[in-house]
Amino acid sequence: MALISLEGAPEDALARFRPAFARATESRDIAASEEPAAAYRLRGYLTAYASAEGATRFAYVFDVFDRNGRRARRLTDEVAVTGAGDPWTLLDDRALAAVAARGADELAAFLSDTPEAIAAAAGAESGVTIAAATRGEPTAAPTAARPLGFAEIK
Repeated sequence: MALISLEGAPEDALARFRPAFARATESRDIAASEEPAAAYRLRGYLTAYASAEGATRFAYVFDVFDRNGRRARRLTDEVAVTGAGDPWTLLDDRALAAVAARGADELAAFLSDTPEAIAAAAGAESGVTIAAATRGEPTAAPTAARPLGFAEIK
């Protein structure tokens, strides 16, 4: 994944968000790469606004594009903080980390369900089957089957 652009916020907020987002994605095992080698490219947009209930909301939109430039997914969410005034002055490190974490969580969820991830999981040699399905008639239960029981504690 390559973060190719990030816009919408004042430059100082963007400068603080980039490393927070990089830490958040790294902690979720999202591999960062340079744009030419990346399977997915991310364009980010940050915004802040005062909501009707008196909170300030920081929102993001991440558009995820595949190698062919087609948008594969749009990820959006927001974080509310209390306070009034210029919304960008309320973007402290905690709120910034929360926005970065939510974006990284959504990105990780998307990337774990891509065709590449599914193929990699299917070819993995971990010996763990996550799910399997077969078609056909259901198999009959063995006739000697007994209900489960619990051992007595002594």
